[in-house]
Amino acid sequence: MKPNRPRAHLTAPSGWINDPNGLIEWQGHYHVYYQYNPFSCEWDTPYWGHAVSTDLVHWRQMPVALRPTPGGPDADGCFSGCMVDDGNGAPIAVYTGVVGADEDMRVETTCLARASEDLTRLRAHAANPVVDGPPSPEATEGFRDPFVWFEDGRWQQIVGSGSRDVGGIIYRYVSDDLLRWEYAGVFHRGVGDRHDTHDTGIMWECPQLVRGEDGDVLIISVLDREDPSRRKVVGLAGEVTPEGFVEKSRHLVDHGSAFYAPAVMRDRRGRTLLWGWITESQTPTACTRQGWAGTLTLPREVWVGPDGALRSRPAAELAGLRGTPLLEAGLDLAAGERHPLTEAGAHLWLEADLRLDDADAVRIELLASPDRREHTDLVVDRRAGEVRLERGASSRSQAAETATERCAFDPSSGRVGLTVVVDASTIEVFVGEEAAITSRAYPTGPTSTAAAITAEGGRACAEVACWELLAAIS
Repeated sequence: MKPNRPRAHLTAPSGWINDPNGLIEWQGHYHVYYQYNPFSCEWDTPYWGHAVSTDLVHWRQMPVALRPTPGGPDADGCFSGCMVDDGNGAPIAVYTGVVGADEDMRVETTCLARASEDLTRLRAHAANPVVDGPPSPEATEGFRDPFVWFEDGRWQQIVGSGSRDVGGIIYRYVSDDLLRWEYAGVFHRGVGDRHDTHDTGIMWECPQLVRGEDGDVLIISVLDREDPSRRKVVGLAGEVTPEGFVEKSRHLVDHGSAFYAPAVMRDRRGRTLLWGWITESQTPTACTRQGWAGTLTLPREVWVGPDGALRSRPAAELAGLRGTPLLEAGLDLAAGERHPLTEAGAHLWLEADLRLDDADAVRIELLASPDRREHTDLVVDRRAGEVRLERGASSRSQAAETATERCAFDPSSGRVGLTVVVDASTIEVFVGEEAAITSRAYPTGPTSTAAAITAEGGRACAEVACWELLAAIS
């Protein structure tokens, strides 16, 4: 196992991986497809890779499921999409087909692919394309990533798009049979505003809907080719209506720099599960050297909270990833006292219930070297009312990023619960059920695997449990 390669997160056998696609539970199996370039560690003409699981914990990599059709409307790529039961007991993929390698000259359409009985092969439908492009010349920034559901006796399709002049746009279509689609107007649109904390850019990719009793959340992945710093995933809280989506508030779905293009599905238990793409922050040369690039998050259960915002936590089944117990302790931390947690933290599941007492902050070091020249710090800062992931000392390599990722938390109770999953170069942090941070770290030293906890500016208490994170991909 290469030191940076995750062993519990879905990672392509080799080559490039990006957006999760076609999520579905079918005949007792969870299927996750993903954007895949098997030929190099850089983005290029996408295929659909495929992995399958019976328990959300152990995954088998399957052969490539969907390939571009020479001369077809997906000749230059099978872009992102979803999968649904067609109403007759047959799964069908709905995805974006692309013709034209030049980004400014692409033709993007909605296509269908029928699945084999075991879902290992997806064959492009003879009717493709079923939507032949955006309905309006206003769409200057793409037309892709259909999300489909059945409601009020008809199929509903939303597609991501955008305009340099207006901002993100989601178009809506309706159909009786998945083959003939009628344009039903703009589902929702935004106004790109760089001064808005939750700026929604000029292009919305990968629209997803999470429905709930307390409202609906429209998830959009914000893209701006001219300013990559604007890329983020925003949850628009509101309500689906016959006229479109009525937005009430905005929030970030994940506060990390490595999280993008999530997809959701409903399982037979009624849960909404989410996977996201964990991007790379090291150089293309480093990715080529290691032989793979990108991975997916662990599956998260997501739902709409009473305030209309999205909540998330690791799917309950992921307790099966917790292997050998490394520590279970109640710690009383004096100011400045550094307490080692484990030396074996390269693959780590950590749960911490912190009581800050009179401490200003509690710092949890991850992936730390013995000399502490390399370490990634998770800081719960009561004075600032925020949780930060600090990566300025994550790696001695010149490719290391120095960004700090942060989310707010309410310090009034003086308590916070954390779940932290470290899987080689991937880090997923859950702050209660209210916020998540997904990031990457690439320590260069083979002994940069320790974890420790410190109280700063006063005393704190911590109930901490750590387990080895098991390997789960075959």
